[in-house]
Amino acid sequence: MASARDADATILIVGTDEHWESEGADRPSMHLPGAQDELVERVLAVAPDAVVVLNVGAPVAVPWAADAGAVVQCWFGGQEMAEGLVDVLLGVTDPGGRLPTTIPVRLEDTPTWGNASAEGGRTRYAEGILVGYRWYESRGIRVSFPFGHGLSYTTFEIGAPALSSPTMEPGRDITVRVPVTNTGDRPGSEVVQVYVAPGQPRAFRPPKELKGFAKVTLDPGDSAVVEVRLDDRAFARWAAPDPALLGLAEQMARDVFWTRPPDGADEQGWVVDPGPYELHVGRSSADIAHIVPVHVPTGGPARLRATTPATSGPGGVGGTASV
Repeated sequence: MASARDADATILIVGTDEHWESEGADRPSMHLPGAQDELVERVLAVAPDAVVVLNVGAPVAVPWAADAGAVVQCWFGGQEMAEGLVDVLLGVTDPGGRLPTTIPVRLEDTPTWGNASAEGGRTRYAEGILVGYRWYESRGIRVSFPFGHGLSYTTFEIGAPALSSPTMEPGRDITVRVPVTNTGDRPGSEVVQVYVAPGQPRAFRPPKELKGFAKVTLDPGDSAVVEVRLDDRAFARWAAPDPALLGLAEQMARDVFWTRPPDGADEQGWVVDPGPYELHVGRSSADIAHIVPVHVPTGGPARLRATTPATSGPGGVGGTASV
């Protein structure tokens, strides 16, 4: 530990390898293999400004993160990872990435806890539609780092969004225009994320879902307007009724005069419910800068044709940036 304590700068690289991570088997733990967690804690005890680099292919527990000077999640970067990591650590380039997944506090908090082992040769996906960040938000579970999180060597101000329309008409789009300013003294990148939150859902839905994002790189003091396009699919939910249950409900409605099939029992495919929605605009699922209302007119749910999502634009999913 003396070398870490006396060094001008301490960089500690920990992680996993092909013996620990595989698509053919589940990991037995979310902790770093071996005594790496203990190593990190002992180094941080004598060098609290140390930078911890995580060379992993999947989320791992980071109980020591709050004590580190910085944590770099570099994933498995391939043969050029070392060059890229050096550029980020030395400030040659800005760490412009964002987390594509949530980093939970512990394995027991994850959506798949209790579902991983097969039962009779079948694996249950008991989380249903609450995949990833949707699970943690809907249950109010504290996480280590939220979906979409990422830092920069500079700072940004995300201005108030402007909508092309406050109403989502069937078959039309809404363009969300968001001004972004680099308020720091270095070049850097920001990723503006747009989540859609249903106000009065007719069926169970996650609190909000990412529906578009746009990345922009700015010099100090510069500003740009990023655009994220949302079509009616961004407000839709999937309806897939059980034919057996629907048939039973219809039979009950015929045989017992005071009953009727449940509302929406015959819905099938992508459905947009009328009513209020909110657009949550920010830099991660947990860091929301602005909330903007959007209304879908009353007139019954609109059924959408099965379509593929819009292809990525220059600024991300349906996103562009103009300086």
